[in-house]
Amino acid sequence: MTNTESPTDEFRDAYVSKAIAMIESWLRSSPGTQSPVIEYLTEICPECECEPSDDSPWHIVYAGFVLVGCEGYYVINPNILPGFAAPNWHDADGNLSRI
Repeated sequence: MTNTESPTDEFRDAYVSKAIAMIESWLRSSPGTQSPVIEYLTEICPECECEPSDDSPWHIVYAGFVLVGCEGYYVINPNILPGFAAPNWHDADGNLSRI
């Protein structure tokens, strides 16, 4: 898949489900607990630089954190989620890539 193609709905749904599980696990953990998801958590969409609500029609947001930006880019690195391999994903200075 090239960076201009959209990932499948099935992949996106699995990504969102696993990202939510990782966020929930971290939120339920003791204060100060480290998780690889922490470095990717943001309340600001890196594409439009807005702070979307959980019910935004253009973003996928959970607990205030942007999971998928308004242009379809994955904010949390899928490679840290169990069972995912997404070698085309990268985040270089806020430059996100589709999977």
